[in-house]
Amino acid sequence: MRNILVTLTTICVLYSCTGKTTSTASAPNTSDSAVSLPYEVTEMNWQPGSRQNAVVAMAALKAFEKNNIKECVGYMADTVKFEFDGITGNFTRDSAMAFLQQGRDEYKSISVKMEDYESVISKNKDEYVSLWYKQFSTDASGKTDSVEVMNDIKMAKGKIVSLNEKLRHFTMPSMK
Repeated sequence: MRNILVTLTTICVLYSCTGKTTSTASAPNTSDSAVSLPYEVTEMNWQPGSRQNAVVAMAALKAFEKNNIKECVGYMADTVKFEFDGITGNFTRDSAMAFLQQGRDEYKSISVKMEDYESVISKNKDEYVSLWYKQFSTDASGKTDSVEVMNDIKMAKGKIVSLNEKLRHFTMPSMK
């Protein structure tokens, strides 16, 4: 009986290995023209941008992380626009330095885990770098926190002219 099972199994395996593929699955369609979006998009004019802009954006973030605000502001234009949760304004270099130092002084330490970035340029030559990262911090009292951050950074002539930051806390605050 055992010999019959081995023989039948061998025959089945050999019979199924004909070298022909009979798959009915089709390759995914990667053509953009075949995709129907649920919304009409009025501006689809972005191209890959300068990797050097990403270096500048990350270097500014790294300087902030290391509490070197003077270096951080050195990557910015003479005037920079900040858009944070509850704060929007244009800052000169001196006021940007004071603003960022005040914010950074709230923390004993900050560390960043970069997850992704994209550097793009529009047909009208606007240049942006988007950064996605996790930020881990310890405040002056020793309390730790972590947030997921997405920055859109507008660049001009190799300098940061605008920083728009969005963040999400991982845990909800206690509702007492």
